[in-house]
This record gives sequence, structure tokens and C-alpha cells, in this order.
Amino acid sequence: MLSRVASISRQFTSPLLARTIMSIPATQKALQIHEQGGLDVLAIHEIPVPKPGKGQVLYKNEYAGVNFIDTYQRGGIYKLAMPYVLGNESAGVVAAVGEGVTEADYGYKVGDRVVGYTAGGSFSEYVLNKAEKTVKIPEGVSTKEAATLLTQGLTALTFVKEAHEVKKGQYILVQAAAGGLGLLLVQLCKHFGAHVIGTTSTKEKAEIAKAAGADDVIIYGGDVNVAEEVYKITGGEGIDRGAHAVFDGVGKDTFDADFDILRRKGSLITLGNASGPVPPFAPLKLGPKNLKVARPVLNQYVHTKDEFAGYTKELFEIYQAGHLKLSVHGEYPLTVEGVRQSQEDIFVPNTLLDWLLWHSMFCVLAVPVILVYLGHITSLTLDPLFMEVIFIPAFLELWHAAWGTSAAALLQHTRIGDPSSSLLTPKPLVFNTFFISAVLAFAASVQAGYLWRQISRLRALPTPPTQEDTGPESSSNRGSKVISISCSTSPNVQHLRRMLLSVLFTSVALCLLAAVNVTVCFVGNLVQVRALCPIVLLSLQSHIW
Repeated sequence: MLSRVASISRQFTSPLLARTIMSIPATQKALQIHEQGGLDVLAIHEIPVPKPGKGQVLYKNEYAGVNFIDTYQRGGIYKLAMPYVLGNESAGVVAAVGEGVTEADYGYKVGDRVVGYTAGGSFSEYVLNKAEKTVKIPEGVSTKEAATLLTQGLTALTFVKEAHEVKKGQYILVQAAAGGLGLLLVQLCKHFGAHVIGTTSTKEKAEIAKAAGADDVIIYGGDVNVAEEVYKITGGEGIDRGAHAVFDGVGKDTFDADFDILRRKGSLITLGNASGPVPPFAPLKLGPKNLKVARPVLNQYVHTKDEFAGYTKELFEIYQAGHLKLSVHGEYPLTVEGVRQSQEDIFVPNTLLDWLLWHSMFCVLAVPVILVYLGHITSLTLDPLFMEVIFIPAFLELWHAAWGTSAAALLQHTRIGDPSSSLLTPKPLVFNTFFISAVLAFAASVQAGYLWRQISRLRALPTPPTQEDTGPESSSNRGSKVISISCSTSPNVQHLRRMLLSVLFTSVALCLLAAVNVTVCFVGNLVQVRALCPIVLLSLQSHIW
């Protein structure tokens, strides 16, 4: 699987409309889905502009934030009633208010700039929201900043105050510290006096986390044991070493290691599914250190009007005091293409993904052609046994390396296209099965074709006459001995035949492994099977030869 990048959970924004208030139209454009699934379900529809009812506010949208949860709602991780307008936070100018919504009670009026936590409905030109989940934007903060900050800022703030109350002197580990939510957690934990340890996958992202305030950054991957690195930082002995809390937005890939990282009475806050949902676990796992595990949701921390207003006020105060810096990856138009691109970019930079995909695909197609051509040239002058010992193993090894990279990139590309379902929808499964099997069969046919050509070439060699005993009368032949060589029984041909059978067996194994690859992807073990397939295949071929 490709490494997660800093932009994986950064906040994105989409410019929508100018802030000029005008008469409210009857209809508007909105990004509305009618079924959950892949990126193909995204569509712009013309829908009525709603009228605010009691306790509601209608504002003309300027910016809407794009968050990881949007992909979960679109993909089906969170089941929703259809049709559904995506988007969970937006900022704009109040166009109308419903009954009971007064400036005295809510702090804003028609014409004021507001930001709302909408829980759906933000990817539209006009947003209808609960008045109690909408607040006036402070002076000095733009609608773009407000839409960028609100949801992730409230998430980070409520988590460090209620999911685990971060205190001065505590050691706090933030997994994926260079992501959007991770950067906010790092800054807030540092603001509240903690010693912050971050984890990232690259040196570049480590620098980003350090710039945000992380005291230490661990670059995971390879042979790095994150728990041991944390112990070195925190000190302590036995179960009294490690972090007081882990904020983990990665999910499945880091969940088990989090238990080792924590010290006695520590808190594990799992807050995202970037690598997939965390697996079920037995409560007895918490006993050895008396650990606590929480899977908090922002909604339940800002459920009431007072909770939302209080946390929002505190968040903007921290931001205006300079303790929080925002990271905006880019802006996208309110179009199908714009929203699709934002949801792709929130997982991995598209330029990196496309480069890996097409580069590896070139390797898959080019390696067999180049090697077969070189084999044709060398076979004119070199013994076939050299081809067996040098060329054929090199061919297989190089091709399988290219196949492994290409399959990984292709599967990851499909997963990016439908990230929330992790290849559980029919279209990606069928496409991957067909494509990978076709590529593998092509490689096997190239190998088989080459070996058959070698057999045909040896069969075409002229066969010297066979020695015959003509009797004592044939003085001209007396004492002469001619060795008979039959191509059908020569050691080279027999060996090449065995190799051909090996390749035919390999072609079957390749197709079976392709099916296994997709099947294992279906249950979420992409990394293991991708690494296993080429190794198993090469091992089988080595034993057969």
C-alpha cells in the first residue's frame, strides 16, 4: 500500500459564491447523492432552496470544508437516508432566519457572516442549518478560515478536553501527526502543556509535525519499533513507561501497537479509519495496564446549544491568539469534478499516485518485451543452457517485481477511487480480477512462447546419420562410428520441455494468485498478499526447475 501522506486528513475548501446578499432564488445547485458507493455516485442536482423553519437559519454559502467523514458518508461506512447532500461545515452570509432566531439569543442577524456545523447539506449554494449549530464569525477571521477550522478544530479541541483531558507534563502520542487533524491535535496538546510525540512516514512530514510544535517525531516503517522509541523518550520502567494517551487517526494498521505504547492507566483515543476500521478486541486486553479506549464523535460533545457555542468561542479565541495554524491543501469548485478531485486528494496526492501507477504499468508491459528481444539476440550466439540459467530466472524475477508494484498501485488507485468501501463494491473487484489476471496470463504466454520457440529451433537442427552395422562386407563402413543425435530426446530439448511445463504450471499459479490477491483485498489484507504472491511464485518455480 502506498505510504500515507500529509494531505491525507488535511482540511480542504471549496469556493462557492460571492458574499453579496440578493433575493433568494427558488432553486439551487447542490452535490446530492441518491445512493452510496464510489466516486461515480457524485452528481450535481438542481434542488429547491429550503425555507428556514422554527429554530433554523438559511445562509448563502461561500466556502464548504471537505473532511474525511464526507468519504465515509458517500461510500457507505455510515448509512444514511437517501437522497443526501454531502458536506458537514460551511460558512457564508445569513440570508434568512426562522421563527425564534433572534440576534439577542443567537448573536447574529440577516447579513452577518456565520459558520455552521451542518452534519450534511454544506455542498450547496444555500445551506439550511440549525440556528444553535451556527455561530457568528469573529472579526478578523474570514469565511474561508472559519470553514477550514470549524469541524476539525472542534474535533481536536473536544477530544483533548473530554476524550482524554490533556494536562501539563503528560506525554501524548499523535499518530499521523502531519495530517490535518493530527496537526491540530499536536498544536492543542502543546498549547495545554503536554510533551507531544508525533509519528509520520517520511522526513518531510516529520518536519511539518515539528514545525507545528511536536517535541519528538518518530518516522515509522522498516524495522522501527514505535513503542520502543516512545519508551526511550518517556523513560520509566515496566508498565509505568510510555505515553499517557494516544490519539490515533490511522485506525487498523496502528491499533494493536497503541496498546504497547501506552503506560498504566493510559487512554487510547481512536478517531479515524484512514487504514480501515479498527478490528474487534476483547475487553480483557485492557486489564494488564488498566487502559481506557474511546471512539468519540464530535456530535456528542457539542450536542447542546451551550456546548457548541462554548467550544466554538474557545476555539476561535485560541486561533486568534496565534496558537493554531491552519493548513489548506487547495480550493475546488462546486462541481462533480471538483468534489471528486477533493475526495481523491484527501487520500493521496494524485500526481504521486498517477506517477506510480503509470510507471509500474510501463514496467509490466516493457520488461517482457525488452527481455524477450534481448533473449532473441543472445540465443543466436549463446547456448540454450545459458538461457535457462541466466535469462529465464532474470526474466521472471524482473517481471514479478514489476507486477508486484503495478498490482499494488492499481489496487491502491481503485481503493482511492472508492476509499471508504475498501474494494467491497462489485465494480472494483471485477475490474481488478480481470485486469490482473489478463496481465499475468500475458506474461505466462510470453514465457511459454519463448520456450516453445527454443524447442522448435532445436528440432529444426539437422540430424546426422545414425550409425548402422552393415556387416563385414562393407569395408568402407568397417570401424566407422557415427553418433546419433535425435532432437526429440536431446538433453537440451527434454530440459526445455520441463521448463515449458513449469511455465504452464506457473501461468495457472499466476491466475490463481491473482484471484487470491483480490480475495484477500476483499477482507482487507492487501499488504500481506501483495508481498506474498511473487515470493511464493518464485519459490515454486525454483523447486520445479
